[in-house]
Amino acid sequence: MAGFDPIADIWPLTSAADNLPSSVAWRTSEDTVFSCSAGAKADYNVILLIQDARLARGMTRPGRQSSMKANERSLARREPKQERSRHSVEAILEAVQRVVNRHGAKAITTNRIAEAAGVSIGSLYQYFPDKQAIFAALHDRHVDDVRRVMTRAMADCATASFKDFTRELVEGLADVHAKDADLHEIVAAAVPEGAHSFKSALQTTLSSMISPSELERYTPEATQRMLFILPNLMEALVHGATDRRLSVISRHDAKGEAIRTVLAYVNSCEGGHLGF
Repeated sequence: MAGFDPIADIWPLTSAADNLPSSVAWRTSEDTVFSCSAGAKADYNVILLIQDARLARGMTRPGRQSSMKANERSLARREPKQERSRHSVEAILEAVQRVVNRHGAKAITTNRIAEAAGVSIGSLYQYFPDKQAIFAALHDRHVDDVRRVMTRAMADCATASFKDFTRELVEGLADVHAKDADLHEIVAAAVPEGAHSFKSALQTTLSSMISPSELERYTPEATQRMLFILPNLMEALVHGATDRRLSVISRHDAKGEAIRTVLAYVNSCEGGHLGF
């Protein structure tokens, strides 16, 4: 295990931050950035998560710094600059959930969203060129919530065990996904590339939070496979635990079972044993 670096040796199996395509991680062309997809913006959050993880573990690693500015990472829509405009945008985004509650997912239209938000359709189009742009903005907001959960877990568990970190991460992610779960399902279908970004962020975060001493419990092969399986397992369990259609057990119990399952899998990987 000497010299084994989870970031250098595991992350390249997915998409290492230092090796991400320049079109995703190091955008310098304003035209390119302005037209980037919600998934590309979410991929940039992976870079930020790596920085957070390294800071949490007291690690520094020289490398290229992104020249992207915050306003360059926006989608192709007008960004609100005044407080009143920001309130209008927030009202539009919040209105989507009310439209879903009243009319169902298939009835989501820009006219209904504008009506529920209390703004004119012209005002809505000032900020969002179409319904897809609204979904993309909702996806970005969800990505921000997920990143805050991951960052908080990394800060809280900077000196804790990998298992404690995994427990807090699953619990926090389940809580985030439980918020407006039905709307999140709609947005996920509208922005399918977000699922890849979510798993990439999980892989980055998990690999960065295994301390050198804890790596002694796993063989390199077990560690590699664990950090491939865990994000997929966590994604499935977190979404399953927040499914509004649950009827057999409560959402609270489902979250507990998700945590128990993830920890059981992590335990099964110790000593080189893979799987249950």
